[in-house]
Amino acid sequence: MPEGKAGFQGALVCLEVMKVSKTMSGNVSQRSRGILRARPVRAFLAALAAGLMFASPAHADFSEGYKFLESVKKKEGEKVEQALADNGQIVNAKDVTTGETALLIVTNRRDITWLSYLIGKGANVNASDDRGRTPLSVAVSLGWRDGVSVLLDHKANPSTSNDAGETPLIFAVHRKDTDMVKALLEAGADPSRSDNSGRSAWQHAGNLAGRLCQEEFGQGQGRLRPDVLSAMMQEPETLEGLRRQLAPAIADAAVFDGWTMDAVRQAARLAGIDAALAEFAFREGPMAMISAWVSHVDQQMERSTPASSLQGVSIRERIRRLVMARLDAVAGREEALNRALTIMAMPQNLRTSLRLGWNSADAMWRLAGDTATDYNHYTKRTILGGIYAATLRVFASDKSADKAETRAFLDRRIEGIIRFEKTKAQFLRAPEERISLVRLLGRLRYPAR
Repeated sequence: MPEGKAGFQGALVCLEVMKVSKTMSGNVSQRSRGILRARPVRAFLAALAAGLMFASPAHADFSEGYKFLESVKKKEGEKVEQALADNGQIVNAKDVTTGETALLIVTNRRDITWLSYLIGKGANVNASDDRGRTPLSVAVSLGWRDGVSVLLDHKANPSTSNDAGETPLIFAVHRKDTDMVKALLEAGADPSRSDNSGRSAWQHAGNLAGRLCQEEFGQGQGRLRPDVLSAMMQEPETLEGLRRQLAPAIADAAVFDGWTMDAVRQAARLAGIDAALAEFAFREGPMAMISAWVSHVDQQMERSTPASSLQGVSIRERIRRLVMARLDAVAGREEALNRALTIMAMPQNLRTSLRLGWNSADAMWRLAGDTATDYNHYTKRTILGGIYAATLRVFASDKSADKAETRAFLDRRIEGIIRFEKTKAQFLRAPEERISLVRLLGRLRYPAR
């Protein structure tokens, strides 16, 4: 223990003795109590004096280490060179209050020239401050790629952790910096190392399926492949595009394998996509796969039945064509559809299922040319969503030729919509145009002569 700290510790002991002396019983004579009080005071003063007398030179404001660090902060090149010429070991001096080194100082200000210079003079790239921060962890947290590159080139440890257990890799994941993640992984960073919350780098990036983690770590690889962890931080638009790309193939596989990861892996193989990346894209399970399929069907409907092809056609026919376009997009995958509908009907999936149904109905009405912004906007989509869901049920089990039963069912339901809309329009028309019940009763009582 440094002498200064020993002196201060002695002073603390003396203070404890003084507290004890004050609590002693009144049986002790006045003379004895005076001695007990006097001795701790003298001991305390002696210990304090010793602590000050023998304090380490590093505690002095104007010690060599202090002056060296101040020169680094002020970029006083000549003074730094002279200090290093006098004592080369001073390059690793630490601030006595924070533990900060010269290398941490220049890293914090993103100074590549001073960083390279100090490393060249023997600065320890893995030295940490009192909070466990190393130059590499600071550089990563700042997003300073040049500094990270220099530090890794000089063997900075990519797996060291600070007092919170956070590693440079975890900082890179938080920043969603895929290039930095790759660089750290290639330098040997351990993505399985957990912080104080118990979460590792890949858990922060996104929880992979438990089986995937077992595959990656259970085969003795010791760490995730760089492309897998990097892919986990792709932008949502990129992953959404991947989901839509794989959706039809997953639906084909779901006919036999159900909406499972087996179907995802099979689709990934057919598309030439890394299976680990595909599994991550659908890590939320069957509803993520089904949602992607519905989104794919939306796209197919828009391509096969663009708004321009519906010009001059009645509303009834527009809706019928759009619904049939959706059914044509899922034709041949009735078994996958049946399984999907069963999953969507589960209580925990009802909210997502309702959202998917609303979005599908909205897409159809927009293509049909609906521009309503009042309550009609909501009633139309709610009714059409219900009809579409019922039609899907009929379609999935329809064995008739050319799905004749489904077509007849759909026509009846659309006719019901049209009648409802006409009735609603009559009820909500201008007051002077509505049927007057009072006038009607009056005519019944006093018929015209």
